[in-house]
Amino acid sequence: MRETTQCVCGSIKSHIIGSVQFEIRGKKIVVHDAPHFICEACNRRSFDSTTDIVSILKIAYKGDLNEISYFDEGFLDGVFAVPSKGIKVKVRSLSDYCDAKGVTPADLTKEELEQFLARTKDQQT
Repeated sequence: MRETTQCVCGSIKSHIIGSVQFEIRGKKIVVHDAPHFICEACNRRSFDSTTDIVSILKIAYKGDLNEISYFDEGFLDGVFAVPSKGIKVKVRSLSDYCDAKGVTPADLTKEELEQFLARTKDQQT
């Protein structure tokens, strides 16, 4: 993923992950956690060709949602994985749990962390 791109105004756009507001047929939809480029000079935003923002907007529009998270919709079951390790981490659930307790994952006990792990059959203990 490139970190910068040229803006039509002649300035440079920087790659960020943040909220972007759209208006579709009079309905305002905010997409949170959207990877995009923004120009500090003219405030224009654009998306890399690998960012499927249209699909996310369709989900929000059809679901009559005013807000949606790009990151969550890319992982509908909330499970994120490092393929070579055989262990999946339920990152969204872990994040929500830590937010509710006011702690970081490093503060959790081994037993607390265990509830956010999904092991493949060959990794079962």
